[in-house]
Amino acid sequence: MAPSKSKTYIFDTSVLVESPSFLSRFANSNNTVFLHPVVISELRGLKNGIEQKNYNARDSLREIKDLSSEGSLVDGVHTQGGGIVKLSNSQKWDHEFVGDWPLTTPDNKIVALAYFLTAAENKNNVILVTLDDEMITKANLLNIRVEEVKDLKVDLKELYEGYRHIVVLQESLEAIRSKRFFCLQDAPLELKETKFFNNEFIIPNNNYDLIYRYKNNGFQHVCMHPRKIFSLSPGEDDLEQRLAWNLLCDKDVSIVLLSGKAGTSKTFLSLLAALAQLQSFPDCGYEKLYDKIMVLTPMAPFQQDQYLGLLKGNKFEKIAAWVGSVFDNLKFIKKGAELFYTNAYPENKKQGRGVKEDSDSVANKLKEKISQYIEFENINYIRGRSIGDCFIIVDEAQNFSRSEIKLIGTRVAEGSKIVFNGDPSQVSRWFLRENNNGLVGAIETLKDYPEAGSVLLKKIRRSLVTKIFAEAF
Repeated sequence: MAPSKSKTYIFDTSVLVESPSFLSRFANSNNTVFLHPVVISELRGLKNGIEQKNYNARDSLREIKDLSSEGSLVDGVHTQGGGIVKLSNSQKWDHEFVGDWPLTTPDNKIVALAYFLTAAENKNNVILVTLDDEMITKANLLNIRVEEVKDLKVDLKELYEGYRHIVVLQESLEAIRSKRFFCLQDAPLELKETKFFNNEFIIPNNNYDLIYRYKNNGFQHVCMHPRKIFSLSPGEDDLEQRLAWNLLCDKDVSIVLLSGKAGTSKTFLSLLAALAQLQSFPDCGYEKLYDKIMVLTPMAPFQQDQYLGLLKGNKFEKIAAWVGSVFDNLKFIKKGAELFYTNAYPENKKQGRGVKEDSDSVANKLKEKISQYIEFENINYIRGRSIGDCFIIVDEAQNFSRSEIKLIGTRVAEGSKIVFNGDPSQVSRWFLRENNNGLVGAIETLKDYPEAGSVLLKKIRRSLVTKIFAEAF
């Protein structure tokens, strides 16, 4: 087998802002990574701050500095992986124009470096690595080979849904109908010949009363009629919601990922499941598994320059401005609100007074005491924490990067469950896209872990207006 030819990569700043580890990943096996000086300038411009991109910029600068201590970056420094990191001589490559674009912007200078290296070397071995769509377009127009970091991009049409409809012969179906669990080796041929992921749901012949979940190299029957909690029936007429509820209430599934368009009840289901397991409800079939609920949400503006500035109040009051969805959903969980209300105001329970039917009034009073039961946290303050015996809800997870999802996940201690919710089509942070954000990355990365399960929710339940906007745009 002929040895693979070495490659020359030109890095855009966006790659190192996403993850500093990509420098060592690409600079190996005789491959060379070129950095234009503007990349270092842009990293320096991003190093101040407490967002994940700021941490990554600082880490990337430290890694580049460590390499420079080994030798001249202009001449090239060898990495431990057998590659080379090189700082380009900008005067050699910078001209007034490349194509129709003046070299007055950092992006155009990086594209120019790739363009002239492509002309000077073997065209197929010179590759621009970027996450920037505009740079990709310019590179394509200049016939520059482009590579996006493969494990950052997910084809949304192929995004793992967490369940699968499968056709099984009727006689095979009858053979398993009475079984609560059967091993893979005892499964019908149609199931044996199919690759399933851990905790993936199997729906044979669209029979919603005979659904199985693949686990422990076998198929476990799933009860599709969950018991009511707070007078609510989770997923009463919604298959995907019932599948999600099964994962949310399974203490052996520590990681749950719920994706779906706006209004598919992701936050509602997560919050309802958390409340159901905050204390024992033996009559409903729910046991106490957690001591507290934590809600994490990105404080993300729609655009890079739309930060609201300083918010008044303590940490809870500042973060509460970004978690209105939780309070909105508490209004719908009237029995859940009553649970919190009677615990917060035990004198009402003693005097036999019930909760006011006005759910706005309940929610307002609930806000005063809710910090006793639900902790709202920001990602910038969880470093070093160990969060145990807690039901953790990560809302709007599509607005976290992969490295931020990793940071959050590594805070989870024994006895905790973490749920990631989000709509990949509603990304608000300027450097993320619907196919490279942390939520879709986590769904694809964790889909075969026995501790993780995913469900794509499809039915929009909020309102007809929500359905129109979610589907029309």
